[in-house]
Amino acid sequence: MGVFLSRLAMVLGFYQEWERERVDFVWYEDNRTKPSVAIEHENWHAEIKGSEVPKLLGHSAPLKVLVTYLYPSKDDAETKAAVLDILHEVEDVFQSAAIIPSGEFMVVIGGDLEKHGDWTGFLWRNDDRAWIQLE
Repeated sequence: MGVFLSRLAMVLGFYQEWERERVDFVWYEDNRTKPSVAIEHENWHAEIKGSEVPKLLGHSAPLKVLVTYLYPSKDDAETKAAVLDILHEVEDVFQSAAIIPSGEFMVVIGGDLEKHGDWTGFLWRNDDRAWIQLE
């Protein structure tokens, strides 16, 4: 994932630092002084509540991105329920920490570690405290 994100950062005009400022990846604009995007990547979504989400909430980047997976594969009904569970886990951290994310908070969920084409994304809207699905 790190190599892919590094290449994506370059294509989008960012510079990527690895394991910087307590998060997995940080993207900087040209001047490399102010972080633009903080990214946490976790293969096992059960771990996000205790580590990844709090790290992102504590970061100053205006866009915070959590990347995780549904693993193992699930059928359609189980997938929808599992995605909702992940989003609720993230919201639980927002509430328990009494922190409304500054900037934007995005969750990107891969369908399976084995299937590389099945992704979905959600963006947290602070104004109405709801997730919107990215299409």
